[in-house]
Order: sequence, then structure tokens, then C-alpha cells
Amino acid sequence: MAVVVVRLEPEERPPENENWVLVERESSGRYAASGSAIRHGRGATFYVPVPALENDLEAAIAKASAWAERHQIETVFVREGLPAPKSRNEPGATR
Repeated sequence: MAVVVVRLEPEERPPENENWVLVERESSGRYAASGSAIRHGRGATFYVPVPALENDLEAAIAKASAWAERHQIETVFVREGLPAPKSRNEPGATR
């Protein structure tokens, strides 16, 4: 099975209707495979691939892709930019 790598914009999220692994840039500048979801009849099971942080994006993608392939997950999503901070008036924003 070949794993497909899909780039996301900073505000985009992986789809809710499929299994995924997400690699994203943390505030430290390092890249983390923040988890994956395997959806089933009772909801979803989440995993965290190890190692969790990488300095190099391509290394993080390669490790996440290998992990995804071992777990039969077809898509690795990559989000490089950080989402914009929420406005103080938005729901969920901290004050």
C-alpha cells in the first residue's frame, strides 16, 4: 500500500470521515506526528507515532508514512504553518 502525503493550509484539518496521520509544525519549530485516528463502529482509536518530534520536516513525513503504512492508513496530512491566533471575541479564545 502506498501512503499519500497531502499538504494542508494552516487552518485546514484532516477529514473526519477517514483514518489519518497528521504531521505539523509545533511552536518550538520542530515537527510532530500528532496522532492518527482509526475509525470504527464505537468511535475512533488514536495513536501517537514515535518519535514524536523531528527537526526536519522530510524526516518527520518519512517516519509518519512508515508508521501509517504499518497500520494500513492511506493518508498522511502535513500542516507546516501554525494556525492564526484566535481573536478575543471568538469562541474558545483565552483572555
